[in-house]
Formats: sequence, C-alpha cells, structure tokens
Amino acid sequence: MSFTDAYGTWEVIASSYQPSQEWIIHSPPVTQYSLLRFKFLTDWGRWKNPYDGYRSMLLIRGHYYNDSENSDWITGQRTVYVTEEPQLINYPPVQEFTDNPSVIRRLGVRRRFFKNATWIENHPTMDLKFDVTIEAFVS
Repeated sequence: MSFTDAYGTWEVIASSYQPSQEWIIHSPPVTQYSLLRFKFLTDWGRWKNPYDGYRSMLLIRGHYYNDSENSDWITGQRTVYVTEEPQLINYPPVQEFTDNPSVIRRLGVRRRFFKNATWIENHPTMDLKFDVTIEAFVS
C-alpha cells in the first residue's frame, strides 16, 4: 500500500505491528528503497519513566533472496530506538546483491531488550511493548 504525505510518497512495509523477540521477515520487498521511516506507538507516560518497566529497541537487517539460485544472504543489523517522533533511517541495499535483477531484499525486524530478557519473561507487567509502522520512501 502506498500513500503520499507532505514529504513524498511512501510504501507501507508493516502497519501497527508489534515486534517480537524473534526475527520476522516482512514480505514487501524493499530492494530499491534506502530511506525507511519508523513510527512508534506505546504508553509514552510509562515509557518516559525509567522505573516503570523494561524498554526495548528495534533491530533491522536486510534479507536478500535470489530466486534463480534459491539462495539467501543476511546483512548487518541496525538499531532503531523507540521515540515519539518518527525515526528516519538511511538503510541502502548492498550494491553487490542488487546489481543482480533476480535478487530481492526484504526487511527483517525483531525487538531486543536493553537488559536481560529472561527476567522480563517472569515479570510480564514490566514489559513496555510498542507498535511500529514501517514505511519506505518511494519518491
């Protein structure tokens, strides 16, 4: 799904998605996109209080697939911190993979706690979850 706002045209990669601690690979390809926008939604009152729960961050990485060779590669991950303002991340594709027209890049996403995640599993009310909308800048 694409839409246009005051900044340009965007392709929605994931909408109001609550990331888990496992890698999820989103199906819309982001092969030709470099600029990604992340919009977060959470209980900001609790999020801003350092003693009111465990905060986490978002990790992203590129997953490259070559259908003709049935092979895939994973590239380096980046950290996106949860903020009230939308985050713009320049995450260009790796040129050596995208020079081949049969290679498709998808975005892998997972959340990661700042501290020991096993503690939070035993204290679920302390888990400050968030939703994220991921968009790719088209033009």
